[in-house]
Amino acid sequence: MERKVARVTEPPLKPKQCPYCDNNPNADFEDLHDYVNAITIAIQDDVPDAPLDGMSVIVFEKSTEEIRVGEKVKIVGKIEKEQDKKTKKYHSILLAEEIEYEHRRKLVLTGNDIEGIKRFAGKIPLYHNSGLYLQNPVYRLVKMFAPNVVGYEDKKLAMLLSIIAAPENNSVRGRINLLSIGPTGLAKTHLSREVVKVRPNSRYVSARNSTGLSLTAMISKEQDNYVLSLGPVPLAKNELCIVNEFDKMLPEQQNNLLDVMEEGEIVVNKYGKHYTIESPTTIIATANPKNNTWKNPGKIGLDEIPFEYIMLSRFDLVLIFTDITDEQAIRDFAYLKTSYDEKHIEHNYNFLEKYIDHARTFNPSLSDEAKSILNEFWVSLKKKMSI
Repeated sequence: MERKVARVTEPPLKPKQCPYCDNNPNADFEDLHDYVNAITIAIQDDVPDAPLDGMSVIVFEKSTEEIRVGEKVKIVGKIEKEQDKKTKKYHSILLAEEIEYEHRRKLVLTGNDIEGIKRFAGKIPLYHNSGLYLQNPVYRLVKMFAPNVVGYEDKKLAMLLSIIAAPENNSVRGRINLLSIGPTGLAKTHLSREVVKVRPNSRYVSARNSTGLSLTAMISKEQDNYVLSLGPVPLAKNELCIVNEFDKMLPEQQNNLLDVMEEGEIVVNKYGKHYTIESPTTIIATANPKNNTWKNPGKIGLDEIPFEYIMLSRFDLVLIFTDITDEQAIRDFAYLKTSYDEKHIEHNYNFLEKYIDHARTFNPSLSDEAKSILNEFWVSLKKKMSI
């Protein structure tokens, strides 16, 4: 007896008796099905105003290979209705026929790109045999980043350093976690959002509407299955996750990020299930001081920073934002900002993306002199801690 499976979600049941032989109702039928590889994944619209409900998708054969969480995809397929056995409610499920990964493209640097980067960095002449070199490449890079934000050159440089970071090997962390802290209205969020534009697959979240588990990972039970849901931090693997208003999250919730910020992994234990999720993600957080203002902007105390010591120690760079109070400085800022806004200058990060990708290929080594300087600095820090 041969049957064609009309619905892959509802395989045929064994018949209780042979339709051609009523004399053998208790026959032991044998399954001789043809099986194919299939995996169920969940997709969700990456649109702010879209509903939160996702959709289950079954992918088959070749499409089951190299599935990576957090990627943007376009899927063409056939929608079917599936009934929940317990609630009897129906929900949609998509049977994938074609799947295309939007960002599964490797940024390829051509020879011309490398040459342009070296000219920009002042490593080769502007023109062949001209002897003319560009100067101050760091200053010019900073000018490229977030040009719609007036000033803050030191903060922009720090964010570029965090984006590029250093290689991670032999369990040595190369990621540079960064905290921007200061009163409201000083462009902390604006600067952080620019990071997402520079690096594809980075994420931006608001801590005010999040929990430690929703940012990292959680296990839930759906019907008879256990589902591992990953948050924006592991989804931004090898890139950056911006956590806005990090101070609005309770300390016990913040602690969910401690392992990510140091070891680059997330450990989840629930329902007897144990998962270790690799998550080498750089954390860039913004926060306000206690009472939303500095007592004395010229001398800031640790008691004004709303984080426990263990969390604060995970940030390699802490950027202090203070408001300007000098009348002439305020006037200069206003006129500069108005001038820029009137020009409506559009900017893109095409060159900066390539420059950062090229910078990430380097594996620098420390000279003996640099090692000595760093070691002695570390010794002086330990001495201060002991007293």
